[in-house]
Amino acid sequence: MQKVFSPLDRLQGGLIGAYIGESLHNQPLIPAFNYEATPRTTLLLQALQSKEDLQIAIAAKQESESALLFVLLPEILTWPDHGERWQARLNFWLKKGLISELTQQEAIIWGEAVGLLLQGKKPLNQLMGQLLTIKPKNKLLEQIQSALGQNHPLEFILSAWAKDISPLGIAIAASLYTFLQTTEDFAVSVRRANSSPYQRQLTTTLAGIWAGLYNGIEGIPLAWRQNLPKEPVKQQLMDKAGEIYRISLGISPHLVLSPDTAVAYGGTIQPRPSLKLVSQIDILAAVKRTAIPHHATFLG
Repeated sequence: MQKVFSPLDRLQGGLIGAYIGESLHNQPLIPAFNYEATPRTTLLLQALQSKEDLQIAIAAKQESESALLFVLLPEILTWPDHGERWQARLNFWLKKGLISELTQQEAIIWGEAVGLLLQGKKPLNQLMGQLLTIKPKNKLLEQIQSALGQNHPLEFILSAWAKDISPLGIAIAASLYTFLQTTEDFAVSVRRANSSPYQRQLTTTLAGIWAGLYNGIEGIPLAWRQNLPKEPVKQQLMDKAGEIYRISLGISPHLVLSPDTAVAYGGTIQPRPSLKLVSQIDILAAVKRTAIPHHATFLG
């Protein structure tokens, strides 16, 4: 059965999952973390906190083209069912020479998968089919689908992929493969990705995003969440998840919705007892009509 979480749970899970995945050390038995060596999470926070991404993108390119995925992630999460918005940014980066055409195509596959997971519109076992509909006859996707059908060990498929897939493509494919094999278990997905001999930290970070988006923040093991350092990074990521959620709904920062009120996000209506739906049009109209105080609640 497909899991049902609120989009906010998924957003929080995806962002915190990236942070945990990047921090995970390659330990065979007891998980160990290094929260000081998280350049991708730092880049993600910079992108979340800035409206001007070009300078951040230029700085990211100096590290690697794969770092640009984390500059792009906030816009993908904000508009999961409007790929044309964030793909326009990829096109701009391509024209500026910040990414290659191959990286652009790989980033589109990654972004579409992120969007589909966040939307939660269809059963997870249809994810590869949906991606192949978006990018038909894509070699990377066909190889992932073939490997899933044959259920090969990760080490076996990685040695085959390394011959003709780019380093970023391997990281995307390996993280998606380990996630789709163990979707219900955040820890297993991330730790299996962490065993990859190719682009280990990047692969584990991407796996943390997949598994976090699918299982939500509560799906991350409590011990792992409690192990997060008492520093602002975790709270900043949680706050930004809430901000992305409100922006995507078109809700004013001053608008407070009651627990019995929901707005459809990304085409998904979440079941909830005593639900009263509020449309984006009604919300925006109400915001224009009157200044809503911080403590007010608007039910539409």
